[in-house]
Amino acid sequence: MVNAGARQVLELFVADEHNNSACDFYEIAVDGVYLDNPTRPRFGKSFVVPASRIDWLIVCNKPGTYYLKSYAPDFEMISTAKISRYNGTLLTIVATGPETKTTIPSELPKRPEYVSDFRNLTQDQVHGRFVLEAGGGITLNREYFKNEEFWRYNVEVDTVQEWYLTNTGTVESHPIHIHVNSFQVISYNAYTGPFDSNSMKYWNQKMEPCFYQFGGYNESADVQIPKDPLRYLGHEKRWKDGNGGPETIGLSQPGVFRDVILVPPLSNITIRFMTNKFIGDVVIHCHILIHEDFGMMTTVRILPKGSDLNANVSVRSGDAYPGTCDECDPFPFNNRSQCVQSGSASHLILDRWLIVLLTLSTYWLQWILNN
Repeated sequence: MVNAGARQVLELFVADEHNNSACDFYEIAVDGVYLDNPTRPRFGKSFVVPASRIDWLIVCNKPGTYYLKSYAPDFEMISTAKISRYNGTLLTIVATGPETKTTIPSELPKRPEYVSDFRNLTQDQVHGRFVLEAGGGITLNREYFKNEEFWRYNVEVDTVQEWYLTNTGTVESHPIHIHVNSFQVISYNAYTGPFDSNSMKYWNQKMEPCFYQFGGYNESADVQIPKDPLRYLGHEKRWKDGNGGPETIGLSQPGVFRDVILVPPLSNITIRFMTNKFIGDVVIHCHILIHEDFGMMTTVRILPKGSDLNANVSVRSGDAYPGTCDECDPFPFNNRSQCVQSGSASHLILDRWLIVLLTLSTYWLQWILNN
């Protein structure tokens, strides 16, 4: 089953004529890649964002009429935030014949090596890192799409990549689709990055304006801090501990391979994938159609072994690395040697003042000795 809609999420289950859950259905593949084993959907429903696909094995042991439905409760989910969710009947299923006791197989075909389990790799087995930042103003990495040759990153073919998907928005989730290679969901991490107001201005979590903004930032513009901007923090705790119950349905299960994933506000998701065989451009975009059309899209390149990975790549938007706020914030590409230690820009400022004072002291001492 594929969600070919322009913006709505599906929450799929099978019901009888009284709207009770019916038949046995198991997820066996997500976005065309087999799971480890047939798995009952969490909370009794398969969560399918736009462009995503889900494969089921289903058996109805009793004859009757059943319905494939999408049902979304009438309240906002902490894991989905603001995104349209579909309610309605999609398909009628008529089961005939005698009652049976058919069971679902317990094993699935083995996956190819390029979609094997990457969760236990050591850091030296990972050959590239990149941050992909969705913004509240429907931007990717703090800018709108320019053209297909404005590459934001180059990677080498047949290597394992580790990317971090974040969302600086405070209201809206984005189903991010990465073409070509399926990626494995490794973890949801604590979000320590900035938040934004429609990508017009970025603040740290102390409500202070960020040092790094974006290419079109207008410092004189009167941009207000969004209402209750940090209310979606904590996805990593809900993902790890299972806190929140059905409200966490929008969070992907660990180890699953996909090519589209919902990135909720103030989230930080680690994914890994292998750049298997294909050499060329890779398109990345939000799969809410109006967001994609507005320019929420970017491209990276997969290059042959031994290529210059820095050629024609501009990682920054203006002076900003995606995911950063203060001068000493980490990013896979930036030079942090100027910083005393991990922390805010105050460390850097203090360090520079110490250099100035030491330089003046040296000149003063030389003057005393010479006179």
